[in-house]
Amino acid sequence: MAFDINYEPGYFELALCQQQGRLFRECQWDFEADAFDFITKYLNSGIAKEIDRPYSFYHSMGIKALGEYFLRENNNGVKKFTGDYLDSEALFWVGYMYRYWACMGQASKEIINETSAEHAFMMYPGYHTLAVPEAIRMFKKPKITSGKV
Repeated sequence: MAFDINYEPGYFELALCQQQGRLFRECQWDFEADAFDFITKYLNSGIAKEIDRPYSFYHSMGIKALGEYFLRENNNGVKKFTGDYLDSEALFWVGYMYRYWACMGQASKEIINETSAEHAFMMYPGYHTLAVPEAIRMFKKPKITSGKV
């Protein structure tokens, strides 16, 4: 499926957005994982690639089982949580927004390479009040790097 900024996910896809939002919100607590490392590796994983598909075994998994399965697949390569807890609502929003973005037709691996977990988390205060498609549009805007447009 080609990326379509105007695509509106259905009920099932919105449930997947909720699932991923809860997974990211709880990754520090349930899996004692560094949130940014967990999110980055998760979105680059085979599980996220499968969830990007219209039909997947992983769609029906609970977040605890999904996280445990991911950690086993990743051979415990996710950094352990060592610092302060991050805002759980911001982590939920990041997960929800990334899955919504994937529902629009862009692969999870491409999304995380385009907008890092740290950047998405940092933008939460300004973007979370926007409709999700509008927040994604903001992330997809060309970035100014040299002062020239």
